[in-house]
Amino acid sequence: MSFAELFEIFQQNMMLTFWGVLAEDLGVTVQSLQTLGVGFYPGKQVWVSAERNADGGIIGLAYRTRDGKKFMEDGSERGLTYAYNENHGEKKYEAGRCHWVQVYRTGNDCPICGKPDWCRVSSDYADPQGPSAVACSRVSKGSRCGTVPDGYLHILDETRQGQHSGSGSVLSETALPILIVEGYTDVLAAMDLGFVAIGRPSAKGGMELLKKMPLAGAEIWIIGENDAGVGSEGMEKTFVNLKK
Repeated sequence: MSFAELFEIFQQNMMLTFWGVLAEDLGVTVQSLQTLGVGFYPGKQVWVSAERNADGGIIGLAYRTRDGKKFMEDGSERGLTYAYNENHGEKKYEAGRCHWVQVYRTGNDCPICGKPDWCRVSSDYADPQGPSAVACSRVSKGSRCGTVPDGYLHILDETRQGQHSGSGSVLSETALPILIVEGYTDVLAAMDLGFVAIGRPSAKGGMELLKKMPLAGAEIWIIGENDAGVGSEGMEKTFVNLKK
């Protein structure tokens, strides 16, 4: 199973009361948490966040305990933390943006491959006509395109699927400077202030990925820890790398 599929499962574990608890612990708003994305792993009793590459793909999962201890899922690579623009790409359909439900949670089989496990159906699956869209993990024939996290998008009912134009960037459009900060919580704090932000995994980490992000022509503010040590060196290194 991919990191993206795992993260989707963990996100579906978030109960209504969890959002308020985590928002209070981190000192941020529920809205920013929901936009950036967070999950819960009951087996380890940890919050889960995603670290991405420059294309929006999830390459690692970061775990955080209630007392602030942090560690990574086995096999994870360190990536960047940012709110993925769900409209990224040439063409999107409404069901594929944020309303997928895993087939096994519906009690039915995938309408495309007939399996009862990790494929996803649109949230209108309970309609008497069945789901209007399916993200099948196995069958590409007849699909419109690949879809996040892993699968093939099948549109079963065009009349219930509103198509819209996509955006060329993994980041949302903004008229404000883009902030480069350190870590998940700082990204959330920046989002609360209305900024688009990218979080590095550490003061000096994520440089190669940052250089691949769609930042050309954007005003960028680099924010680090207020000290004369690693934080200051990290800001300088980030600045030098982005100038290249």
